[in-house]
Parts: sequence; structure tokens; C-alpha cells
Amino acid sequence: MTTKPEKRSIQELAIRVNMVIIPQALGVPGNISMSVLRNYMHEWGFMYRRHKKDIYFDGHERLDVVAYRQEWAYEMMKLKKFMDNYEGEEEDVVVSLELPDGAPKIVMNSDNLHKQLIDDAIPLFENLHPGCQAVFLFDQSSNHHAYASDALVASRLILSDKDLFADKEPIMKEGWYMDGNKRVWTALGVQSILEGRSLGLWDKYKKEGKYWKTKCGEKEPNDDATCCPFHMLEAQPDFKEQKCKLPEAVEDAGHICMFYPKYYCETNWIERYWGGAKAISRQECNYSFASLRNNLPSFLNRISPAPIELEDGSAFQPTPTKIRQFYKRCWRYIEAYSELKDEKENHELVAKFTSRRFLSHRRTGVHD
Repeated sequence: MTTKPEKRSIQELAIRVNMVIIPQALGVPGNISMSVLRNYMHEWGFMYRRHKKDIYFDGHERLDVVAYRQEWAYEMMKLKKFMDNYEGEEEDVVVSLELPDGAPKIVMNSDNLHKQLIDDAIPLFENLHPGCQAVFLFDQSSNHHAYASDALVASRLILSDKDLFADKEPIMKEGWYMDGNKRVWTALGVQSILEGRSLGLWDKYKKEGKYWKTKCGEKEPNDDATCCPFHMLEAQPDFKEQKCKLPEAVEDAGHICMFYPKYYCETNWIERYWGGAKAISRQECNYSFASLRNNLPSFLNRISPAPIELEDGSAFQPTPTKIRQFYKRCWRYIEAYSELKDEKENHELVAKFTSRRFLSHRRTGVHD
């Protein structure tokens, strides 16, 4: 049965019940009709609806999302030991940690595209923070997971070898496989690559009078990745090691690249920055495009103040109090997730630091 909710149907449920659940439980094949299943689904609280492309399915508690969230939060907490913290009423006191000899200070950075990253963001960071290591954090946009034109991506290949003639045709970099303790490099079609590595099941299927289907049509491979040549190639170590172009660019420059967990915008303080600016714009903008365009810089600067030029020509940087408060609040969520707490426990824990409830004007808040 498919795991994605948007692909589940009454027909698929009937197959699952009759072919898997009843035989496993009773030892006999099932014969439950779809009309009976529909009646039971009404009893279980389900309802009919037309599936449309604009339906949003929340994946907060999907097993793969939760597993990645916990792993990511744990790694972030290890990096936090090398970062500055902020204290004081206006978050104007910078608390620098004592680092072990040779350990670089780590500075958080945010979302940039590939060209901006290479041409602007990384050089700018290295000029502003010499000797420091950046953590570049990106959301899970498909654009941020794009591969370089020469990346080892099996789906870009064809089964047979191919000669390249056009100047604009991308040339895939050479892959490798282990022959004993030695790496062997190759740049061929899928069949030649697999046969060169003593892999592939063409001969086995041919002896059985069958045909090894080039593409099985499934998104995920079977347990041993023998369902088709493309999935078998994707399971090879050089193809599995292939990273997207953003992590490659960041890590080649000696910095750290990480991706936020899906559906957990509470861990991303730039989302709070946009939210704060939008709250001001809703209060003060007259809802015309011209007004928004003219006032947007001031809305953003009230959340993260820009440098002020002084009479002597120097610049004064006001304390970005709001940004630092957002930063600390997100770290509380990250810390809670790293301790394997669920969403409800996290929000209750963070509320103790970020919310103040007063029962009367003569009493302190319930969280004080």
C-alpha cells in the first residue's frame, strides 16, 4: 500500500485487506467487497471527497520527517557549542564562548541561491568573519536540492552508451566503483556501467526466458535494488554519495551546509523575520503596491535595523534585538526537538520562555 495519503484509495484498501491483512490473520484469502469497506470507513470517521491538486497534506508526524528532524536537531545542538549567544534586556550583550585551540567560531547564515552563494555570500562572509566557519541553512525547496549539470544522477542516463556531439550537451563526471581496494573510474551508459562492475541481471533473465525491465516504474527500489537497472545504479556508492550543488559549493569552500526539516518553520528564524515585517505592513500599509514598494525597506529595518551613518562619516549599527530574540526562540525549539520531545511538549516548553500570562495586575506572570 502506498504510504502517501494523497495516493490512497478504496481500491487499494480492498487489495490490502483481501491480499495481506486477512490472509495473515486467518490464513485464508479475503473476499471483502468495496461496498462493505465503504460502510466500515464511514463508521471509522472517513468521508468522501474529490481529490484535487491543491489539497495540502500535513507531514509533520511522517516517520521520515520526524527521524530527519531529530537527527538535524541533534547535529545543530553540537554546532551551537561553537556559536555566540545573546543576553540582556535588549539582547545587546554578546556572550562569546571559549573555544578549544584550533576550533573555529561558527556563525549562522541563511538562504541563498547557487550563484549568489559562490559569487556573493561566501566571499562576503569570509571578509566579515575571517577565520570563522559558516553554517548555511536552506529550506527543503526542490530548487535547493537541484544537482549540478555533471552530477552522477542515474535518471539522466540512457541504457546504452551514447556519443556526445552538441556543445551544450552536459557531460556527466566520471563515476567510480571498488575493484578490491582500488577505485575504478567510468563514464558510460547504464548497462555498460553495471556490466563493468560485474553487476546487472540481463544474463539471468535471458536464461529464464524473461526480460529485465529497463525501468520498473516505481519511485522506490525493492530491498536489494534489483527491480531495474536504474535503481541498481542509483544504489551504487558513487551515485549515493552524489550531493546537490548547494552543499557541494558550501562544503568545497570549507563551510557547513544543512537543510531545515520539512514542515517545521518554528526552527527557522528568518520566517519570524518575514512574519514580523508583514505584521507591521498590515498595520501601516494602505494595501496598494506603490505604498508597499516604498515602505517595505522601513518595515524590514524596524525588525532588523540598518546601520546609521554618523556625522563624522562612520556608521553605527543598532542592536538587532528582534532578530536575536527570534534566534534564541528558534534555538529553544531545536533543543527541545533534540531531546526527542513531541510538538505539544515543545510548544509548552518554549511558552515558558516566550509567553507572559498575568492573572491580575498585582501578581507576577504564571511563568515568572
